[in-house]
Amino acid sequence: EVEYAHLQATLELKLQLDFLEARDAWLQSELQGVDQRALGASLERSSSHDGSEGAGLGAGRMRRASSDSEPYQWLIEVIEKNRTLWFEIATQFRAIFTNDGGEASGAAAGATGGTGEASSDGTANQVLSAWIMRRIQAFVGLLRSNVPLVRDGAVLHDLLDQCMFFGASMGRLGADFRPQVVPIFESAVYGLATLRWNQAEQELTVALKAEQRKGAGGGADAERDLGRALPLYTAGMGQREKGGGEGAASASG
Repeated sequence: EVEYAHLQATLELKLQLDFLEARDAWLQSELQGVDQRALGASLERSSSHDGSEGAGLGAGRMRRASSDSEPYQWLIEVIEKNRTLWFEIATQFRAIFTNDGGEASGAAAGATGGTGEASSDGTANQVLSAWIMRRIQAFVGLLRSNVPLVRDGAVLHDLLDQCMFFGASMGRLGADFRPQVVPIFESAVYGLATLRWNQAEQELTVALKAEQRKGAGGGADAERDLGRALPLYTAGMGQREKGGGEGAASASG
C-alpha cells in the first residue's frame, strides 16, 4: 500500500509538471505573438518612411527596432498578457490538482508532515510556486532590459502603476514581486533625470558661448565703425574756411 501511494504521488507529480510545461509553452507562444505584432507595427512605420529599408533588416535588428521605437505599448501589452495568463494557468492548475482550500491543507501538511490529500495539495502548491517564481524571474529580467529604453517620465509612471497592480494581484497567489520591480524603475528615473540634466547643461553652454561670441563680435564692429568716423576738425577744413572768408571779403570790396 505504501508503494502504491508512492507510485500514485510520483505519477501525479509528473502530471503536474507536464501540465505546467505545456501551459508554459502556450504562454511563450502568446508572448511571441505580442512580439510579432509589435514587430509588424514597427516595420509598417519603417516602410512608410523608407520602403526599401524594411526588406533588408535582419531579425535581430528588427526586434531591437520594435522594442526601442515603441517600448511603452509593447511593455503594456506584455504586462497585461502575463497577468491574465498567469492567473488563468494557476486557476486551471489548482482546479485540477488541489482540493478546495488547497493552500491551507498544503501548509498544514508541510508543518505536520502529514500524508494523503494534505500532502498531495502541499506538493502541488510547491510545484505551482516554483513555476510562478520562474516566470517572475523572467518577467523582472524583461523589465530590467526594456524599461531603460523609455525616455518619458509620464510613461515610466504608467508602467510602474501597471507593474504595481500586477504584483499586488499576484500577492493573492503568494507571489507579490513588487519589491523586485521598484529598483528597476528607480534606476530608470535616475538615468532619465541625469540625461535631461546633461542635455540642459549642454544647451546652456552652447547658448552662453553664442552670446559671448555675439558680444565680442559687436565690440569689434563698434571699434571699426569708430575708426571710420570723420573727425570733428581737420587742417583742410581750416583752409577751406579761410579761403571762404577771403572770397567773401573780396566780393564785398
